[in-house]
Amino acid sequence: MGQGPGNEIGLCSTCFGPLYVALYDPEGRALKRRVERRYLSQLLTGCGRKWCKNTFCKDGRLGTGVPVSEAAVATKDAIPMVKPLLDGLLGGIGGMHFCVDEANQKRRGLAEMLAAEGAGEHRRPGAKAYALEWCIGALEAEAGRLDGAREWLANFAVAIGEGDGR
Repeated sequence: MGQGPGNEIGLCSTCFGPLYVALYDPEGRALKRRVERRYLSQLLTGCGRKWCKNTFCKDGRLGTGVPVSEAAVATKDAIPMVKPLLDGLLGGIGGMHFCVDEANQKRRGLAEMLAAEGAGEHRRPGAKAYALEWCIGALEAEAGRLDGAREWLANFAVAIGEGDGR
């Protein structure tokens, strides 16, 4: 939980751990190379988890129903997929697309469902709209319990339209 020292890309300590190196890198070039290697590895060889649903992973693409012939990404196709992610890396623009453990992946799915409950045509009656980041935080705080997360959001989160939505 929380960001470790030198974590300028906004990842939790668990996700940032494999990227951490005690190296003076004020411009973030070495970090950018490590992130690029991780993305390319996921796209080209996969993470090895059958339940993965990450669209930036060979195994995850298979898990989302993409045909085997389309799940494999050639290096020449992977590099242009990764470049926009790296361009926004240090500016905090866009999200990260790393493979995570099954519990975190399920929690992310629940968070996306919570965020959708208050928005769009499938809006749950009386539900407020919350940014995905708030929904993720609520599920972390409530150990993945959906009802607890809804209560946490009502008590602590800023609904979209009430403030800045974050």
